[in-house]
Amino acid sequence: MGMRTSTVTASASAPAPAAAGKPAKPGKLPKSVTRAAWAVALGAIAPMLASTMMNIAVAPLAKAMHAGLGTIQWAITGYVLALAVAVPFSGWLQQRLDAKTVFLWAELAFCLTSVAAGCTGSAGWLIAARLAQGAAAGIITPLSTSILVRLAGADALGRLTAIVGTPMVLGPILGPVLGGFLIQAGSWRWIFFINVLFAAAGLIVLWLVLPSVPPVPVDGSGDGSGNGKRPRLDWLGLTEAGAGSALALYGISELASLGSGGAGVAWRAAGCLVAGVALFGLYIWHAHRVGDAAIVPLSLFHLPSFTGSGIAMLFTGLLNNGLMLVLPLYFQELRGLSVTGAALALIPQGVGMMAIRPLAGLAVDRVGARRVVWVGLALTFAGSVPLIWAGAHTGWALLVAALLVRGAGLGALTMPLMTDAYTGVDPALVPHAGVGQRIIQNVGGAAGSAVMATVLAGVGVGAGAAGAATGFHVAFLVATLASFVIALVVPKLSDKRKPR
Repeated sequence: MGMRTSTVTASASAPAPAAAGKPAKPGKLPKSVTRAAWAVALGAIAPMLASTMMNIAVAPLAKAMHAGLGTIQWAITGYVLALAVAVPFSGWLQQRLDAKTVFLWAELAFCLTSVAAGCTGSAGWLIAARLAQGAAAGIITPLSTSILVRLAGADALGRLTAIVGTPMVLGPILGPVLGGFLIQAGSWRWIFFINVLFAAAGLIVLWLVLPSVPPVPVDGSGDGSGNGKRPRLDWLGLTEAGAGSALALYGISELASLGSGGAGVAWRAAGCLVAGVALFGLYIWHAHRVGDAAIVPLSLFHLPSFTGSGIAMLFTGLLNNGLMLVLPLYFQELRGLSVTGAALALIPQGVGMMAIRPLAGLAVDRVGARRVVWVGLALTFAGSVPLIWAGAHTGWALLVAALLVRGAGLGALTMPLMTDAYTGVDPALVPHAGVGQRIIQNVGGAAGSAVMATVLAGVGVGAGAAGAATGFHVAFLVATLASFVIALVVPKLSDKRKPR
């Protein structure tokens, strides 16, 4: 693919400290950097939609392909597992190739695999296409944030992350609504063909707008000359991290089926979790031996911001991913809404997230992540508490207000955590930090969904309407309590108003 001639060599190092202990006020972002950030955001929309629209298409796909729901479910599970395996490749590719080139090829692969998924006529080929689609998404997702760190450095990362994080907000909002509309108005094939349009648009805009982002050699020279030391692929670490992530995610997802799957599911989930944890243990031993040549160097965890944001992102899975499973079920089972109606009912939460993100991004660049996360936790808690008592007849005004406040809190919580994972990171390790952050997000999101599904199954199933309501109340309570765990690690996050 053709490449534009402009290059970017900005590092992720923090800006010079302001005089007299005052934080440096972030200046206006260059238009070229803002355009590049929007191009990256557009390129990341298709993978996010692909992960959310499938949830609403399981039943139509099973009927069209004469397959069981369990078989079609592998089109969702396989996507997530392939994404987890591919994520560690992203960091190594950024050290070997121009990041723009990697992004373009990954976007093209996602486009082609979306075509393949939409044209398939059997469950087996659909699962194969979704595996390839997930592998392409696993390259794109950590790459998007890493490119922004390279483009603008740490002093503008908050504002840029607010832009590139747009797909994370739009995906859960638009995915179910768009998927339901396409299935009702046309065919299940359009949930894949629509991704072709988004991916093709992203491919064109990335090619025209995104500047060249030269590879970062392991010696940190990063001058675009190509004379720095190039890394060899850490096959052992890649295998341990990728397979460990995939096994852990599969084991966690199986936990949600314990109530109905019997002893076989329990043994399978336990075996996968044990194997996943064992592989992560082997990876830690291996990474200790090879140092910064590892896929995710252990030296990153010596940085308080990286460790604190990682722990917080694990538990944010309960606040975000977990309740994104519970809320639609609440609106469908207790409020009697259709699938599309339940998706529309979640729009206030998305509006709150989108409204707060630009302000949160500017605040992170000015005062650091710590203070913004405190505000986000307070808003998330305030918006989640009313849901603990929400029932079949709770007023819509209260629900809309709670979701709006909760969405604002999540927007002020997740974006600073994504940003602070790069605070103080050596420029040569920026791609590795992106890989580590994405692995943590994957595990946390899967764990959050599994915990919520287990709570609902354990408390509400088989107990009638009252029991189902109790199940939702307990699920909302568990998710709300996760905010107290996150509060324990907030002091580790950056604070630009105090010398670190």
